[in-house]
Amino acid sequence: MRIKSLCAVACLLLCATLSMASVTQYRGTSPLVVNVALTANIESCYTAVTDLHGFEVKLRGANPLKIAFVTGGTGTTYLTVPSGVIWSADNSYFRTASVLCFQCTANDTVELVVWR
Repeated sequence: MRIKSLCAVACLLLCATLSMASVTQYRGTSPLVVNVALTANIESCYTAVTDLHGFEVKLRGANPLKIAFVTGGTGTTYLTVPSGVIWSADNSYFRTASVLCFQCTANDTVELVVWR
């Protein structure tokens, strides 16, 4: 019985370690925190830094956030991030794009963490 318990604990520790590694593997060593002020229904863009490893983004308020990877994209081709959700991506999004564009239905602030 004790051996099974020790094996279960070892498995949990290994799984937690693997899970943490997969979450953080794209992150660089230098986080850059950026706040982007949004005006209701107006697109605001952030030009990505060079040597970007990934980013995390969320909206402070209780509204959904539109994200696009081209200027003008939040009105046509965009990703919707629900309220309260932190969305992240690795640098594969920036192989062809170097800009993050945001739009919201209310005045709000985007909280962005860029990993270099």
